[in-house]
Amino acid sequence: MTFSGTGAVNYRIGDQPLIHAIKCEVEAKGALTLRIQISDSVHIEIAVPDYSAAKHDYAGLSLRMKTSSGSVDTPGRLFLHQSSIGSITMYSGFFRPANADQTAVELAGFSLAVSEGITADTITMVPGGGVGSITYTFGTNPVQTQDVSVSSTSFFDNGIIYGVQMTIIWYDPTEANCYFWMQVYPFTGTGTFTAAVVLGTDVATPGNWSNGATLNAIYSETANKFLWQGSLVANNLPWQDGPHQPNVSLDVSALTLTIQHP
Repeated sequence: MTFSGTGAVNYRIGDQPLIHAIKCEVEAKGALTLRIQISDSVHIEIAVPDYSAAKHDYAGLSLRMKTSSGSVDTPGRLFLHQSSIGSITMYSGFFRPANADQTAVELAGFSLAVSEGITADTITMVPGGGVGSITYTFGTNPVQTQDVSVSSTSFFDNGIIYGVQMTIIWYDPTEANCYFWMQVYPFTGTGTFTAAVVLGTDVATPGNWSNGATLNAIYSETANKFLWQGSLVANNLPWQDGPHQPNVSLDVSALTLTIQHP
């Protein structure tokens, strides 16, 4: 069975600057193969033969990028989280190359939304990608302010937003690369909401912390941008999926995001 939809991918090749691909066509089929069409000439494919919705970390996989110049395979690690909003299935995460070279493809973050029997032209979901900053306390570590990259999918009904999912990636001097997934449903714009969250770091791999959080958001829209400001508190997040880690809290005192959308 094949599911189709749309998504956003933040990616880079080698040490080149990060590229925000904010309107990709997506297919998900079989046990799980994700096919992402970034443009007419650039395609990405990742096959996950042992896929399970309960599993997030996959080592020893290969990402294939196809361009007009040919195909390049990049071995590495995939972090993948599955969720849903109504009948729409969401896949989000990142792909880290095993080796640093000029042809290696990194997915710094992605947010993909698919459903059976619909296409990117008929569904009310809008992909986006961009940058921002986060000021936070992770557990007992000192307060940090770091730049972030973000990929997102926003859901609209008659032009009014009703749900959002986003993947936020940043570097922490203690935890190294940090991955933060958040889904807010229902979401109606500016206000206080309950969010489902997943938090992972390179230091704590494999595994992640997951639970609910309280989000205070100031949200606005322009012609081609979603603008976010706010704060978030995720207390006593329990550990899952890997060797045991103690519960942890994430206190985000300031979050600012500028998300480009088609």
